[in-house]
Amino acid sequence: MIMNSVEEKVRKWLEEEHLLKNVIEDHHAFHFAINFPRNSPFSLSVVQPHSKSDLVTIISATQLVPDHFDRIKKASIEKRGQLLRDLRVMLLSRPRVGFQLFFENSRELTLQRYLIILELYEDGLTKTLFMHSLQDVHKAFLLSLEIINSHLGAPSRVVPEKHEDTDKFFAEYL
Repeated sequence: MIMNSVEEKVRKWLEEEHLLKNVIEDHHAFHFAINFPRNSPFSLSVVQPHSKSDLVTIISATQLVPDHFDRIKKASIEKRGQLLRDLRVMLLSRPRVGFQLFFENSRELTLQRYLIILELYEDGLTKTLFMHSLQDVHKAFLLSLEIINSHLGAPSRVVPEKHEDTDKFFAEYL
């Protein structure tokens, strides 16, 4: 069976692997919310912007939990700087992923949220590459959490994910 579009191909793979959680209607050509790894509480988004019909983007959008954000605000500027340096070095050392950091106040280095991004183009898109790319983004996300926890301590509780709030992250990316 020949797939007519990138969306059909990606949706088929996600359904075959039981990863598709939700189809989100927004300003993208398509936007799939997925559980990755399968049956885990972690999620990623797979999107295609309307302006780039040959591009599939895998995005991990992370907002710091209130405990971490409070600890950042109370930390010295030196400690905030070290956290950001370690986070940037880790993300830069993962050559396939890109990232964007968003701050409440960039001068005070008060990180609020961040995106981990991996772009795939249709001309080389295979199921193997796609699945490995999901793994790459998820591993970068887990490493980012380790860095944040090592600097700020583990949060006292994890806030449940709110899908209705996540689109604002993507609007800033694409």
